[in-house]
Amino acid sequence: ISDKIINKDILDLFAGCGTIGIEALSRGAGTCTFVDKNTNYLKKNLEIIGLSDKGKIYKEDVFRFIKRALKENLKYDFIFADPPYDFNMYIKLLEYIEKNNILKSEGLFFLEHSKQLNYNNNVKALFLKDMKKFGSTIISIFKWRNV
Repeated sequence: ISDKIINKDILDLFAGCGTIGIEALSRGAGTCTFVDKNTNYLKKNLEIIGLSDKGKIYKEDVFRFIKRALKENLKYDFIFADPPYDFNMYIKLLEYIEKNNILKSEGLFFLEHSKQLNYNNNVKALFLKDMKKFGSTIISIFKWRNV
């Protein structure tokens, strides 16, 4: 998708050290919002590579941020979520993205998870567009149904 992210607004949930969002910025994304409970390494990484001006960091819970994004009318072209291995609220995350409507109408939501996740389409407006398998890891790609 590197050719599609130029000047786009990116959201990196469970950002960790910022690898996904920093990669997007280095490939031409306009802005990236990073969300994680621990942002120490992320802030340093953005400073080291000179992208602090294009990255906005929120040190908070992902679900709290999604509610904030709705209140502040923030919307993103691409949302990436790479939760920790012990994360067990994938369906809740999908429902939050859908309910709070923070994905732009033509946007895509990328969710990294193990192959053990059984996605049973509990959400109504987002649908599973594609899945990419990388060993025991899967990246599920969602988009709005009406687009």
